[in-house]
Amino acid sequence: MSDELNDLIARARDGASAIQELQDRYDVVGWQIKDPSYAQVRHILLHLMKITADVAVIVEHVEHELHNGTDPTDAARAFDNVLQERSDLGAELLFHASQFANLSHCNVVVEVVKIYARNAKRFAPDSEFNALG
Repeated sequence: MSDELNDLIARARDGASAIQELQDRYDVVGWQIKDPSYAQVRHILLHLMKITADVAVIVEHVEHELHNGTDPTDAARAFDNVLQERSDLGAELLFHASQFANLSHCNVVVEVVKIYARNAKRFAPDSEFNALG
């Protein structure tokens, strides 16, 4: 595993730890549905479903455009523009992922690195990510 990858993981740990702490601090004052924890998870799930629905609408539009004969390059360009307009979607997912990680008392980067290692075994066996596992 390269020094660069080790450095990226270390920097990700610092950043993710700060995000999780920030989320925890916000949730004390700004998150209304807290107890019991399953109610909080259930409410997070509702928000995740709303985000998923927003993404589905964006993708559905592209599917219909392609079916109706729109040039794939034009459809891809329009899709990219919509993603830029909806730059909040990634932040929404991170917000709720941080909440969920905090509820389960996990370090999100440790878990993400495990996913990289697991996926690399299947999809990138010759990559440095395979050495993570």
